[in-house]
Amino acid sequence: MIGITVQHREACNSILTFLSDIFDLSSSSCGAELQSIRDTVVLPRGASLTRILIASLTGALPSSRLETVSYALLALTRTYGTKALEWAKESVSLIPLTAVTQVERSRFFQALSEAAAGADINSLIVPVEELSDVCRRNRTVQEIVQGALRPLELNLTPVS
Repeated sequence: MIGITVQHREACNSILTFLSDIFDLSSSSCGAELQSIRDTVVLPRGASLTRILIASLTGALPSSRLETVSYALLALTRTYGTKALEWAKESVSLIPLTAVTQVERSRFFQALSEAAAGADINSLIVPVEELSDVCRRNRTVQEIVQGALRPLELNLTPVS
């Protein structure tokens, strides 16, 4: 989970592609037998994983990675359905209203819900870009958003 936001472009893309592939196991020839293993690992961490992906969309990663992150979030949502939508809604609700309006939150969540239900991923791109742009509009807003989305278990403190 920590590796998702690594700033090295190729490493980050590899991690996001790996996650997308893991979520899309059903399209794999031996995916059915591996789904229970995946679920054992992912389900307890799903809320944190979703928060990290949404934090990545809103400034933890460069905007050039929006498409790759969006696909990973979509793959997670298509795999875990209502549960993943709950995780996404909970994560987006953590972003203060001073940074993102309720309309922007709703538009993003609605697009994610539609894409998860089978709509084309392109319908998700504009709301993701809007959310990303709003959360990146200045350094102060970006810091507020990133602070709100950082999962508590990833708040690392230096050891003296």
